[in-house]
Amino acid sequence: MTNDKGQILTRVGIVLIAVGILEFAYFWSTLDDPQCILSSNPSPTSSSPGSAILVVLGVLFLRGNLQIVPLVTWLAALILAYFASNLIRLPFLFPTDFWVMAFRVDPVGNFMPTLVKIMAIAVAFWVYTQLRAAPIMSAVRSDHSYSAPPLKLAFILGIVLVAVPLSLKFFYLTPDSAIEAKAVEIARIEYGEGYKYFVRGIIESNGQIRACFSAYNEQELKVVPVEWEQ
Repeated sequence: MTNDKGQILTRVGIVLIAVGILEFAYFWSTLDDPQCILSSNPSPTSSSPGSAILVVLGVLFLRGNLQIVPLVTWLAALILAYFASNLIRLPFLFPTDFWVMAFRVDPVGNFMPTLVKIMAIAVAFWVYTQLRAAPIMSAVRSDHSYSAPPLKLAFILGIVLVAVPLSLKFFYLTPDSAIEAKAVEIARIEYGEGYKYFVRGIIESNGQIRACFSAYNEQELKVVPVEWEQ
C-alpha cells in the first residue's frame, strides 16, 4: 500500500467522511428508542454535530490540507483515551445478572452501543497512527505554524473525562438510601414485581424527585422512569 503524504491524507479523508455519515445515520436510528432522560428537555432536536465535523475534516484532508493534521491527531488521541476508558468502566456500571439478561434478551440491540464504542476506538487508533506516519510528520514539521497541545495532554484529558464523573457519582452523588428505596417501591407499584430494578440515576428539583431504572427479567429489559413529590 502506498504510504506517501497524499495517499495517507486521502485515506484518512475517505474514512472520516464515511464515519461521519454512519454516525449521522446511527444518531437518527436511536431517536425513537425508549429512554429515561433526567432533564427538563428530554427530546433531541438536532443531530450530533460530530457527524458534520467529521465530514468537513474529511473533505479538508481530501484537499490535502496539512494545517488540520496536528488538531485531528490530538482529537484522535483524546477520543481513543476517552472511549477506551469508558469501555473499561462499563462492566462495573451494572450488576452481573443485568449483563447476563441483556445478552440473553437482545444481544444485538443491547450491546450495539458497546460495539459503537469499540468501533470508535478502532477508528481513532487508525486515524492516529496514519497521521503519525513519517511522511505526514515530516511535512507538518517543515512548517512550524502548525501546532496543537501536547498529545500526552489529550490522553490524560480523555481519561479524566471518564474518571471525574465516575468519581463524583460514587463519592458525592450517591442517592440517599431512603430515596432510593422509595424509588424502587414506586417502580414496583407502577411496573410490577416481576422485574429486578437497578437505579441508573436520581435527580431532585423543586421538591420533585425523578428516578431512572433498568427493569429486567428473563424475558425483557427496559428503561423506565418514576417520579414523585417530596
